[in-house]
Amino acid sequence: MQEKLYRKGFPAHEIEAALKWIEAEGWLDEERYCEHYLQARAQKGIGPLKLLSELLKKGLDQSLITNQLKQMDMDWNKLAKKVAESKFNLNHEAKDHHARIARFLTSRGFTTQHIIEALKTEQVD
Repeated sequence: MQEKLYRKGFPAHEIEAALKWIEAEGWLDEERYCEHYLQARAQKGIGPLKLLSELLKKGLDQSLITNQLKQMDMDWNKLAKKVAESKFNLNHEAKDHHARIARFLTSRGFTTQHIIEALKTEQVD
């Protein structure tokens, strides 16, 4: 919010005072913002690494973000598989296309472990 106000031309000292007042009144809660942001973006198929990066760019504290990510009731492996399935037909994609799928999931912010789990296919006889 601070950057946005600064870009609109407000003086830095006024921004600081306003943000301190808003926070003191309880209208600005970074923890609650972080929690809602993480839930909303994860529901759109964004992985934890990208979420961390996005919130760091917004100026949130890394320990706050990390704690919120740990507290989330999210199966990242399952989400990575769901995201991959929505873009690719995992049952029919040849193994040589796994690199393309892995690049896609990496761009969505999933870890190597999440990607490996997403690329595992159940053997159906």
